[in-house]
Amino acid sequence: MKTLLRRTPLGLAIVLFLATVASAQEEAVIDCRRSLDPGQIEVVRESKELIRDIDTESLDETVQGLNKTSCPVMQVLMLSAMARTYADLVVEYELDGLDARQRLYDKIGMNMAFMQFTAGRGSDEADLNRLIRLKLKQYLPPEILTHPGFYFSLEE
Repeated sequence: MKTLLRRTPLGLAIVLFLATVASAQEEAVIDCRRSLDPGQIEVVRESKELIRDIDTESLDETVQGLNKTSCPVMQVLMLSAMARTYADLVVEYELDGLDARQRLYDKIGMNMAFMQFTAGRGSDEADLNRLIRLKLKQYLPPEILTHPGFYFSLEE
């Protein structure tokens, strides 16, 4: 049956669809109990490449630090969203200076923390902070925004 499915166009489409569904279901779960796998380490490497001009840690140091957190997988997703937001905004705002780029990345980090501490509910400001949070939400997978470990409260 398996070989028959793979030999016909419809069969191949079914196999690809099922593989995609299985993969999507697997990715939708954020498992905080395990260390980073090779695919996640590759995401870290790609993220570090996007922020290489302001990043001083080696890949190994970053991976070790992430694996020490309470949810390494979530931290990778956040790092990726921050790095992609940074790369977008450096181009959009044509930032040449290292100081300006560092300030931008710091601002992105503050906005990620803002999202975590306010459960995504922020002010209606229409400036760079709002744009940063919109881009972070664009690059974060939807399931992270509903994961109980993503948000923090000082009242807990």
